Amino acid sequence: MSERERKAEGNENVREEAIKEKQEIEKVLRAFCNKLIKIVRQQLDLGGETVHKVLFGTLLGDIYTCLARILLTEERNSVIDQAQRSYNKAFDEAEKKLSTFDPYRLSSALSSSIFDFEILNQLHKACDFAKQTYDKAIVEIPSLNEAPETQEAWALMQQLRDKVLLWASYIDEE
Repeated sequence: MSERERKAEGNENVREEAIKEKQEIEKVLRAFCNKLIKIVRQQLDLGGETVHKVLFGTLLGDIYTCLARILLTEERNSVIDQAQRSYNKAFDEAEKKLSTFDPYRLSSALSSSIFDFEILNQLHKACDFAKQTYDKAIVEIPSLNEAPETQEAWALMQQLRDKVLLWASYIDEE
């Protein structure tokens, strides 16, 4: 139930209007996401280099994650499964062929761990995966240079570390 629906309790006309608006927004977002999914799938079907597969595979997972956040129907479980398969396939490809410090691999792991935490509500899995990714990458740090890829990798490493620290604090509270 949306905030507007809660505030409209007792006023049936306002509540019905809020529900209709919410359904219309969901319809527009769903159509937009479905268009994006089609475009990304076309890119994945082209094949290409590992980076291409990891980038578009992770993007596909991200789009499905967006859909999962707005859907409240039985369709949500199917979308969650598709997101999970997309993230797993992208990271498997990254793990086979990219260095542990590669920005595409790090980005894929970050997106996947956020999905595990926010959508699947699997705190331990999200934290463990982010920590493993961070720990593997920190061992393989290339020589410190100012290449854009290195800067991007460091930024992603920082985000992974921040997530691990945040999620670990939640685990400590359990």
